[in-house]
Amino acid sequence: MVQVCVSDEFVVVTVSSRIDCRSWLCVTDLASCAIIFSAELPGHVTAGRMTSRDTVYVAAGSALHVYALKPDVRFVDKTQLGAAARAVVFTKVLLFIYL
Repeated sequence: MVQVCVSDEFVVVTVSSRIDCRSWLCVTDLASCAIIFSAELPGHVTAGRMTSRDTVYVAAGSALHVYALKPDVRFVDKTQLGAAARAVVFTKVLLFIYL
C-alpha cells in the first residue's frame, strides 16, 4: 500500500511492506527534489493526511504517528488507537480517526 500527500513544499510518501508488518515514511523537499527525512514505522500504514499547517498524521498498525514538517522534519507524538485506522479526516477544528 502506498499513500502520497502533497503540499506546496513537500511530498510525503508512505510505503507498506507486503512481506512483513513494516512501513516507511519519506519526506521529499520539492525545491531540491531530495529526500530530507525517512523513518520506519511498525505495522502497515492504513491512513494518512497532511494538514495545511505542515503536520503529517500517519496511522500505522494501531497507532497514530504525528510529524512536524517545519522548521525541520521531526517526530512529534504517537497515540495508541484501539484498532487500525481506516481514515484520517480533518475539519477546521477537529481531527477524526475512523477505526
